Amino acid sequence: GVASCTGLSILLADACRAVGVPARLAGIASWPNKRGNHTWVEVWDDGGWHFTGAAEPAPLDRGWFTGDAGQAVVGSRANGIWAVSYARTEHTFPMVWSRDAHDVYAVEVTPRYTGALDAPDPELCRMLVRVELGGQREVRRVRCVAQDDQTLQWVGSSRGEEADLNDLLAFEVPRGREYALQLAVERGWRTARTVRVADDQAQAEVSLEAEGSGDAGLRAALERWFASDEATRSGLGFTPEQRLRLVQEPQAVRRLAFEAWKAAGRHGDTAANVAARVVRWSGHESPYSLKEVGARPTSGLWPLVIAMHGGGGVPKHFNDSQWEHMQIYYHDHPEVGGYKYLALRAPNDNWNGFYDDTICGLIDQLIRDMIVHEEVDPDRVAAVGYSHGGYGAFVIGSKDPHRFAAVHASAAAPTGSDTAAINLRNLHFTFMCGEKDTAYGRIARCREFAAACFEYKPLSASIGQPDTRTPGTSASCACAVACLFFAAR
Repeated sequence: GVASCTGLSILLADACRAVGVPARLAGIASWPNKRGNHTWVEVWDDGGWHFTGAAEPAPLDRGWFTGDAGQAVVGSRANGIWAVSYARTEHTFPMVWSRDAHDVYAVEVTPRYTGALDAPDPELCRMLVRVELGGQREVRRVRCVAQDDQTLQWVGSSRGEEADLNDLLAFEVPRGREYALQLAVERGWRTARTVRVADDQAQAEVSLEAEGSGDAGLRAALERWFASDEATRSGLGFTPEQRLRLVQEPQAVRRLAFEAWKAAGRHGDTAANVAARVVRWSGHESPYSLKEVGARPTSGLWPLVIAMHGGGGVPKHFNDSQWEHMQIYYHDHPEVGGYKYLALRAPNDNWNGFYDDTICGLIDQLIRDMIVHEEVDPDRVAAVGYSHGGYGAFVIGSKDPHRFAAVHASAAAPTGSDTAAINLRNLHFTFMCGEKDTAYGRIARCREFAAACFEYKPLSASIGQPDTRTPGTSASCACAVACLFFAAR
């Protein structure tokens, strides 16, 4: 879901060229005034080249890096600005991410960036401010106040995790003074630290540690909102300060909202169900086993793998044995990061127990139970099914794609109208079937489904390859858990 400035610039340049707009990459290998580098895009329009950031909405020839680019050094490979060229030149583009690459030609464009800007004021220091909370950059209102003259004030907003790493809040302040850097709180400002700027200091980079200002009050308000019904929510208000935080600190507020939703007391008796390792929904229920594999992720939230067993249309004792085997069927893969592995028992012993209309409601409730009570990351839930469970993977993957980061089906086939290929276009979905697995038309239906998938997304599937362990049978995927997580990450 993310990329570097270089990756985003390549995409934008390709997109421009696709619709007839000449475009090329430009960038600097190393900022002369601070750490890091940057890549952006130049487009040809109205008889000349203009620049724009790849994922930084702004008019042409404007961007957060304009001031930094104005200090580039003419003639310097490291500190100058270069643009790629189709023509052979004596220079190559300085690709710091691929130091051995010397086959992309370049022209220097530094003067165009430095000539458009006035020289920096020698009496001013450029103060760059970063605000962090728990190791993550936060969007906060920041005020800089001169200690010897309170009328000298500068106000701006720090950048969050979505911004480029080198995109920092900048204040141009007079040298030779001491300044108080303050963070906005619910009522007024709180001084985070003071900074002394020397008479000869041209730039200062400062990090501020934010506090969860007003977290308790906002979380309580969010809990009241989540615990209420729609009829009474209209009477629940947030203070102006809390509404301001919704805009200025979206990441911090999202964390509080997630915690408030889990604690809001609207999840019924699901705690008892989780303790009993059973999921219940609309009169249906399924038991499951749950284990931890590897170490808890640093985020504190566990990815989840839901595994569904084979069987179906057989006596209860046989389905029970298949469920017990699914608890150990897949190899553990702690090397891809810690996760929780959940082996789900089918809600009944029918032939379609894992893919009738009941399963999606049960799966939704199961994921909610895991998020609320088992510290599961809602963005990293995967499902895998074999045979009978593989049919279930086809169904829940296409009916509930928004619930999963990845889904894999082995030794199964889609079930007609219950499996819509178009619904999988934004989901990591893989399936496998042996070339001699003709039972119930499986291989033929998989091939038809693969053709349908090609209409909507690049296909990720293994079809028609024999299982060398048991010739003539369905191919299973003993490494499916690892495959899912490499895809989901």
